[in-house]
Formats: sequence, structure tokens, C-alpha cells
Amino acid sequence: MAAMIQVADSGFRAKLEIERDVLALLGRIDGGKLSVGGIEEVEGGKEGGKAVRLIVEDGLECYLPLADLVDAKKEKERLGKQVSKLQGEIEGLEKRVSGTAFLSKAPPELVESTKQALAEKKEQLRTILGSMEGLEG
Repeated sequence: MAAMIQVADSGFRAKLEIERDVLALLGRIDGGKLSVGGIEEVEGGKEGGKAVRLIVEDGLECYLPLADLVDAKKEKERLGKQVSKLQGEIEGLEKRVSGTAFLSKAPPELVESTKQALAEKKEQLRTILGSMEGLEG
């Protein structure tokens, strides 16, 4: 699936077609894989494959195939490193908030901020794991 810019206005579409190579350069995609067409040409990703649909404004949409945007293997490796780092941070924070010495000696504000940091790290981990699942599909 090529990247596609869809424009309802035929005059604007013609102007974009003239500047297709510049748009491809700015979008960091192969100019041969970028097409400019009408809104009616692709409905709901009928061309198959996963794509990001960007609605810039009424009458101007872009379809960007994920396969051309992300190297799934490299992204999984990068996310895997983030998961390992977050898991280590979560373990450290969990030990801290479960330790009786910390809870009895630390100011209540510090205990609360540590618990909040733990919750944020867990949410980040859930988000990254969800992203990794999305790359597998």
C-alpha cells in the first residue's frame, strides 16, 4: 500500500500532484510510493494492510502505511529496552513503598510522590506493552 494524500478539491489536488516529490521529501517517504487522489478513491483502507489515516481537515486526508513508517523489528527492540528499564524502576519503587523503614521515616509528601511515580511507571509499562502487541499484529 502506497502513502496516499486524498483531496476533495480537484484544483488543490492538481497543485499537490505538482509538488508530490517535495511532499514525499518532507514526509520522508519514497516519491514513487506517494499518490495524490480524490477522497472517493480509498474508503476505510480497502487496499489492505495496516495504515494510519490522518484527517488534516474536511476534504483533506492522508493514508500512511505502517509498514513504510516503522521497522517493526527495530521498534520491538527499542520498546523491549524500555520495558526492561521500566521493570527495574518499578521493582525499586515497589520495594521502597513496601519497606516499613521508608514508610515510617519519610515525610508523607515523599511517600505519596513515590506511590504516584510507581503508578505512572506502571501505566507507561502497560502502554509500551500494548504498543508491542500492536506491532505483532
